[in-house]
Amino acid sequence: SAPTRCAAGTYQNKIRALTADECKDCPISTFNPSKGQPRCLPCGASAKTTITGATICECIGANRAFQASDQSCICAPGFEFFHEDTIPLSEEDGRADCQEYVYERCQPGERRNVDGNCIAPDCDSECKLGGQFLDSVGLCSCRVLTFSEQLCDLDCRAGQMLGNIAFLLNNNLEPIQS
Repeated sequence: SAPTRCAAGTYQNKIRALTADECKDCPISTFNPSKGQPRCLPCGASAKTTITGATICECIGANRAFQASDQSCICAPGFEFFHEDTIPLSEEDGRADCQEYVYERCQPGERRNVDGNCIAPDCDSECKLGGQFLDSVGLCSCRVLTFSEQLCDLDCRAGQMLGNIAFLLNNNLEPIQS
């Protein structure tokens, strides 16, 4: 029969396992996010699992996000951590709790951009055809042309046709007959 790939959260270091029964759960403090792996990965110093068969680890510090790629725990989006010397360590691996980032209050008419800064958005000047500011992402949503006629109307296309014919004639080429 055909070999079986072990499910995520399990492993099998034997070549060509035939049944899922041959797969073993990842031990506590290890994980496996992918199918068909020969071993489980350690959670790292800042994360853990409390069950066998884990597909991801849990960060020890609150408001941290586990990074399976390097088994680290960095502050989740919208959270930050500062060392006692006020050195920002939000993107560094750690076990300490991350605190919610507190944004300054924006002035009337200002909105928060994608970086969290207060701005007075001007989507009409930022976008050629105008647009509207989307608070949910902190960016302008620009209007776009959807039909080729809006990009190049009948006069434009006629000019293109004349330009193509002139090119062919100037280069002694014969137009393609359809």
